[in-house]
Amino acid sequence: MSVRAEADAYQRWRDSYQRNWRQFFDPIAVRFSLSKQKLSAELTVMPLIVATDYRRFIDFTAGAQIPPGAGDPHTNALLRLAVAVNTKSQPIQEAGISLATWLPV
Repeated sequence: MSVRAEADAYQRWRDSYQRNWRQFFDPIAVRFSLSKQKLSAELTVMPLIVATDYRRFIDFTAGAQIPPGAGDPHTNALLRLAVAVNTKSQPIQEAGISLATWLPV
């Protein structure tokens, strides 16, 4: 099979997958960690398809990272949430432009 034929076959498979699996859940994983001081859980949602319901969140966060130890951990907290936002993402840039029109110069 030529490289072009293989690429075309993959494109057809991917397009079919996108159409046929849209109504099903994306994989969701939870990783639990236990130490003497704490119990931790890390939740990951991996969208399977381009037209995922999570697209708007992906657009805000793609390329951003949360370094280890980020945030303001408290030893007695039941839950902690850390979210990374890519300030160079298109939605954030557009929001900045919109806000700039409302602010006095």
